[in-house]
Amino acid sequence: MANNEKKDYLIKMFSGLLETGINLNVFEELRDSDMRFEYAGYSADEAKQETLNKYRRILLRDNNIVDTIVRFDDAYGILILDADGNTPSTNDEEQRYFNEFVSWLASQFCGYNFSIVDDELVSDPDGYVKEMREVFIAHQIVQHLTKEREYMESQLRRYENLTDKHKTKTDKLGEVIARYGFLDLPDVVRLSDKGQLKLIELIANNGAPYAIAMFELVDFINHIQRHYFTTKSNLYKTIANWFGVNEREIKGNILVLNEKSKEDPTRYISCEQRDRVKKDFKELK
Repeated sequence: MANNEKKDYLIKMFSGLLETGINLNVFEELRDSDMRFEYAGYSADEAKQETLNKYRRILLRDNNIVDTIVRFDDAYGILILDADGNTPSTNDEEQRYFNEFVSWLASQFCGYNFSIVDDELVSDPDGYVKEMREVFIAHQIVQHLTKEREYMESQLRRYENLTDKHKTKTDKLGEVIARYGFLDLPDVVRLSDKGQLKLIELIANNGAPYAIAMFELVDFINHIQRHYFTTKSNLYKTIANWFGVNEREIKGNILVLNEKSKEDPTRYISCEQRDRVKKDFKELK
């Protein structure tokens, strides 16, 4: 009976981590790393690599808990988190694996030395439950970051198929924004390959105000701010590097698009480009 109670407790613990705790841990950790390394002059990608290394080190521990958690996913090829760091909407097969994964872990660990009273952990003298949580979270974060990197690399390969190897302004910008999911934006996906390449060419060759207006039109700024940047300062700095302008110019041209903005529209003219980008985008196929 005691082991059954402990198994039920572990099922609830692992399920809860998959549904809420992993997401929070992923993005809190990335936010902390991103900000810490940003001030030290490192990029967001380098910060994520540091986070990946940290959790990989946890998975190098030589113990049965690490071996058990990693072994199941390695055997079944399960990636619980999608590319955005969320538990995917489950179809019947995904739900079956989800339940099997959690139940199997609980059955492996319920004989460990810890005590449950009224569905609450009251004793963990050897730190086994703490270790289970830490390793479980580390494994999911490593999977998430690995999958995200694979996604970004696949986006770059997609863009490389649209153009030749001669690096024009269009090529250089395209390689960068493709890594951030530009080609998967709903308004961009519906264009042909030729239309996608023409869109990137327009953005690359018409100046930063035009580019910001077009980014707003296809919802690219909201997309990258939501998924890739933890501070607006880092967002402005990164976009500024793409176009070879200063960070303040990018900030002004983004903020001026808000009707309540106090930015000077005669200086930051992205708002004047709105009609033009709408016309240009409408002509793409």
